[in-house]
Amino acid sequence: TLILVIWLIKQGAGLLYIIGAASLGFAANFFVNWIFANQHLKISFRFETSLWKKMLKAALPLAIIGVLGTVYYKMDTVLLSLLPLKKVLLPQISGFSNPESVGIYSAAYRVLEITIVFPVLFVGLIYPIISKYIKSNFKKTEQIFKKSFNFLAIAGILFSLIGIFLAPQIINVIGGREFVHSVLVLQILSVAFLPHFVGNLTGIVLTAAHKQKFLILPFVFFTIFNIAGNLILIPYYSFLGAALITAIGQFIICVIFYYLIWKHTKLLPAFEALPRILLVGLTVAALLILASKTNFIFWQAGFYDLVIWQKVILTGAMILAVSVVYLIILYIFRAISKEDLAALAKR
Repeated sequence: TLILVIWLIKQGAGLLYIIGAASLGFAANFFVNWIFANQHLKISFRFETSLWKKMLKAALPLAIIGVLGTVYYKMDTVLLSLLPLKKVLLPQISGFSNPESVGIYSAAYRVLEITIVFPVLFVGLIYPIISKYIKSNFKKTEQIFKKSFNFLAIAGILFSLIGIFLAPQIINVIGGREFVHSVLVLQILSVAFLPHFVGNLTGIVLTAAHKQKFLILPFVFFTIFNIAGNLILIPYYSFLGAALITAIGQFIICVIFYYLIWKHTKLLPAFEALPRILLVGLTVAALLILASKTNFIFWQAGFYDLVIWQKVILTGAMILAVSVVYLIILYIFRAISKEDLAALAKR
């Protein structure tokens, strides 16, 4: 897919051809998997309408949630492009046109979209295990659920710290000086990385318990909340209002979904570990505040005069350094054990 897309770009092909290349890539992936899978077991097509009905019945709530989720996550950008911005109250963000505001917001939101792929991949690995034990072995399910919650909470706080404190460097790498207003947008969005991460666990647990239909009504509420909140805040606070509604909405979603998990499965997160994890986050945040007041090039104007590859390397090194310090302090505060680190490395 990559080679074909690069070739098409060099040939001056349009967007539709590039999308077609991606589709061909998916088709090639399917046939390659088919060939290799057939070496281990015979796969053949068969029409079983009774199975279709069973699968469609189970999948319909997820399809509805998927549509509502798309509206929920994209409506802020749509409204930001349509609503008048002549009454913006903050002088520093007034005067931007709708397309400019969408660009500023999208630069930061793209970081969010990429970041939340990580918890999606993680819960995708956990789902088969939860699905296997949730009906037959509650104790095993509870153990997996609590450990998964702790891991996602640890990762969510780490990404929040990176997003909040390294937002200037990340945005500069993505868009340059012209997107300086995206920094605060990313910082607001980063505050909600914790509920974004741990919230991903709720959907797979309720689906494994065949309770996915109970997700529909909350998503309807969240979508209405998102639209109403953006309609109210965007005309007066532009892209900052959109970011604030996204962050607040994610906290509300997370709380309600965990209530649904408790109500329908009686599973509860490992709240005893959460205070230590939060304390570690605050400790690292304090260290980053102190570091930001030093003369390191990371936080000085000199960073912005570097060429792009130097910015990428420095920003990557900063992210790695924050991650290492965070893990060390987690271990010192006993928020993570050697066994947890070994299990994570093994997984």
